[in-house]
Parts: sequence; structure tokens; C-alpha cells
Amino acid sequence: MKLNFIFIVMDLLTILAYPVVFVHGKLRQSLKSKENAAPKKLLATDSTVAGR
Repeated sequence: MKLNFIFIVMDLLTILAYPVVFVHGKLRQSLKSKENAAPKKLLATDSTVAGR
């Protein structure tokens, strides 16, 4: 009986962890894409200012 309870709890925790891991991955992916895009914009504005 205790063993079944342990497996049920493990299954529930796994099911509850999936959305958290998914959202964490999506947030990390979006933050990385924003970080990669920001230096390009800064370099473009720096080069136009330096050209004047």
C-alpha cells in the first residue's frame, strides 16, 4: 500500500513539473533571443553615430 502511494505521488509530481519546465524553457529561449538581438541594434547605432 505504501509503495503504491509513493508511485502515485511521484507520478503526480512529474505531471505537475512538466508545465513548469516548459515555461522555464520558453522564458529562457525568449530572453536569449532578446539578448542576441540587442547587441546587433547597439552595433548598428554605434556605427551610424561613428560615421557622422
